[in-house]
Amino acid sequence: MNKVFMQLGSILFFALIAPQAALAKTKCTPPQEFQPPLCQLVLPPIVSVTIEENSPDPPSNPATAADCSGFVVTDRQVRRYLTRAKRVPYGADSTLDWSPCTASGSVRFEDGQSARWTLSPLRVGSVVFDKRPEWVLYCPNCTDEPFY
Repeated sequence: MNKVFMQLGSILFFALIAPQAALAKTKCTPPQEFQPPLCQLVLPPIVSVTIEENSPDPPSNPATAADCSGFVVTDRQVRRYLTRAKRVPYGADSTLDWSPCTASGSVRFEDGQSARWTLSPLRVGSVVFDKRPEWVLYCPNCTDEPFY
């Protein structure tokens, strides 16, 4: 009987405690009902931002077309987003809402690195450094225009 309780205790530890310890180790917040775990994003100081696309043309199918004309970002808004956003752990982005409206471009950092970025009005974005996997970003505190 004690062996059964020990096994159950181990299972409960790994199911409940271990994930929280892993999140603490990586400086991530625990997930919430409509928000994935969010991890600290540390980027070097930004030197320049290039906006290559703002509110792309809607899809050719009128049934799925979205009016993206209201989503236009500025250099300042991109910088603010990238300094406030949090990184979403790989595979944990399924609770985020996605939008067909996007803005995209590139960013150059003080240390010489550069990356590609994408933002959506629903505060979801991404950043991709050369030869690295994409980081999905979310910014719960980016509630100013053009985000909602």
